[in-house]
Amino acid sequence: MKLSNSQYDVAKKAVTVVVPAAITLITGLGALYKFDTTAITGTIALCATFAGTVLGVSSKKYQEENQ
Repeated sequence: MKLSNSQYDVAKKAVTVVVPAAITLITGLGALYKFDTTAITGTIALCATFAGTVLGVSSKKYQEENQ
């Protein structure tokens, strides 16, 4: 699957900005309302790490092909 530049930019922004902010929000709400957030924040973080790695590999491959 090939992403356009704008699709890549949106995915990168989601992985680097939106997801960490969401994890922080969920963790804060969990502390406020006294519920365990370990499973959900861990799952989100693992998915974001996977997506970030895939984006990084894709970016490197793209850079090598277009030099």
